[in-house]
Order: sequence, then structure tokens, then C-alpha cells
Amino acid sequence: MAVLPPYRYVMVTLLSIGLAIIYGLRVNLSIALVSMVNHTALAEIDEEPTFIIDEQACEPSSADDTPRKEDGPFIWTRKTQGYMLSSYYWGYLVVMFPGSQMAEIVSAKWVFFFAVAINVVCTIATPISCYWHFSLVYVMRILQGFGGGVTFPTTHVLLAHWAPPLERSIMGSIAFSGTFLGTVISNFLCGAIAINLGWEWIFYIMAVLSSIWLVLWSFFVTSRPRGAKLITKKELDMIEESLGEAPTPDSDAKKKTRPKIPWRSIARSLPFWAILVAHTGSNWAFYMLLVNMPLFLNQVLRFNMAEVTLYTSIPYFTMWICCIAVGQTMDMLRKRKKRGYAALP
Repeated sequence: MAVLPPYRYVMVTLLSIGLAIIYGLRVNLSIALVSMVNHTALAEIDEEPTFIIDEQACEPSSADDTPRKEDGPFIWTRKTQGYMLSSYYWGYLVVMFPGSQMAEIVSAKWVFFFAVAINVVCTIATPISCYWHFSLVYVMRILQGFGGGVTFPTTHVLLAHWAPPLERSIMGSIAFSGTFLGTVISNFLCGAIAINLGWEWIFYIMAVLSSIWLVLWSFFVTSRPRGAKLITKKELDMIEESLGEAPTPDSDAKKKTRPKIPWRSIARSLPFWAILVAHTGSNWAFYMLLVNMPLFLNQVLRFNMAEVTLYTSIPYFTMWICCIAVGQTMDMLRKRKKRGYAALP
């Protein structure tokens, strides 16, 4: 008889894939723009004389004489491209705090589901929006940001109910490593599709593949372990007991009483502000590279599409490996009751 993995790891694997989809659908435009924009026509217009491509850009990296095929149909200025890429984060920033409240009050499972579904629908609509008017692309990206913004707080809510304390680091690292793996897969997939089928198919194919996950998520994932039909009683009892959620006579009364958030203590906490500053700096660098590196490699360093997808994927592949390894190490240290380490979320 085949030995099935613990159900909590089935759940966290689907959660990781969901975050991979969110990041994959986020970065696909950065790669697609390399093939969507008519760089030759844009250079001839020369609306921004402070940046002269011929003088400041490098020579093409490829040694052969193969003509460049990245020019697309759209003559979008660099400012327009920048707005397209940044508009995702306009929506992303607004919904993070409300998203966490929705996940706790409504249903973490369905909040995450609709977040991915919004991204899938907007991804399908992106090529049509491009041909109608570039401002519609802004709208699609803002809506995608709304969906993407709720996924991180919702992930924490799900892990809070599914991850036993001694497995919190490894389950958290599995879940969040999906962001790096999704970026790697998206970069390679977008490059291959753009070269062989055309830029429009980047959005169609990725949306269809993501839709398969929506079906799996709706059937196999629940907000809490007690609602899962396929979990064993032994595993359910272990999770609930480790989290202090095992049913008791006064369980219903406890559920109705939500603890107050100590905002004043949080605001006075130096470790909190240290984490906030460090996380802000980390995110600024991470997203600057995530959004701008493909266009920089193509327009300034003159890398072709295949080279762009390769070099943009290497850092995130390394991050994926390190994330899994560090999470496993943290839990091993915790189980051995050693000190001097910081737990991952």
C-alpha cells in the first residue's frame, strides 16, 4: 500500500504553487515587453534625448549575425512601460491590510482562490487591452495587484491554522519558496513562448495552466484542518493539539472572543521597527530587480530573449534552494532545542 504524504504538506504544496502562479503572472509582462515593444521605432522617435541608445547601450551579446526579432507592434515610451510595470503595485499596496482581515473573518481558502482567479482573468484580458489602449493595461495590472496583495497575509492565516510549531519554518519556507520558483518558471516559459509562438501566447498559456490549480485548490484545500475531508484523525489531532485548537467544552466561547491587537506595544517595539526597515529595504531591491532587470538586460546590455530569460532566472533559482534549505535547518535546530537562531514565518 502506497504511503501518502501528510495532508498538511499537500495543502502547503498547493499553497506554494498558488504563490508561484501569483509571481509568474506578475513578472510575465516584464519579459513580454521585450517582444511587445517596437524598440527600433522608439529609438527613431527619440522623445527622450537624455538617453541615447546607440551611445550608452552595449554591443549585442550574440556573436552571430542573426537579425534581432524582439521588435513588436507597440511604440510605447519608457515612461509608459514603467507605468505598466509599476501599476501592479498601486493595487498591491492598498489591499494588504484589508486582505488579512478578510482572510480571518471570511475564509482564507476562498480569499486566496479569488485572488488567483482575478490574476488569471486579467492575464487573459491583457493582450486585448494592449490593442485597445495602453491605459487598459494599467487597469488590468492594478486589478492583478489587488489579487496579489491579499495572498501574503492570507498565506500567514493559513499557515497559522495548519503548521505545527515545530514545523512552522519548513512549511513556511515551502510556501514562500513558490514565489522564487514561480519567477524562474515564468521567465523560462515566457521566453520560450515569445520566441516560438509570439508574445500574446505568453498570457493565454500561463492563464490556462493556472486555471488547473484553481480546480485543485477548490477541491483539496480548507481554511482549517478540521474542514478537510481527506486528513486522517491522527494528523488532525496532532495539528490541533500542537496549536492549542483541540475542541473543548468552551471552544465556541473562545472562537467568539478575538484577542485585541496590542498596537501601542507594537509601535514601541524596537525589534518591530528593525524588521520593518530591513524588510522595506529588502523588498525595494527585490522588486526593482524583478521588474526592471529584463528590460535592462535587453535594452542596455543588448541580450537577446533567450539570454534575458536565463540570466533573470539564476538569482531566483538560488533563492528557491536557499529558502527550502534554511527552513529545514531552522526546524532541525528548534527540535534540538538549540538557541541562537531566528524562526522563519
